[in-house]
Amino acid sequence: MTAVFLTAWVGFTGLERWNELAPWSAAMAAGLFWAGVVAGTWWFAEWTLFPRARHGADAGADPRGAAPDGEPAEEREARAGTAPDRVGVAAGEPASGLGSARGERTDAR
Repeated sequence: MTAVFLTAWVGFTGLERWNELAPWSAAMAAGLFWAGVVAGTWWFAEWTLFPRARHGADAGADPRGAAPDGEPAEEREARAGTAPDRVGVAAGEPASGLGSARGERTDAR
């Protein structure tokens, strides 16, 4: 995060100084402002898009969660023989019942 802020500050200060022909004091202030905007946007994007990368008690938790009895999601799905996380498979439907892309079934029901 600090590297993003410092890189943006140097870059925007140079941009303001040489392209906009601003005096150094004004270029430093404008560069500081825009570096804050860039670093804040970067922080917000990391915070919202990658919540598992944050440190904390639930950083390594399974996003699917556990059942009320504490059984992990993988064990629950393996016991049930279902794949509710797969696109196009309804909860409770066996994963082996998938057919072609047109929705045809491959098992005899």
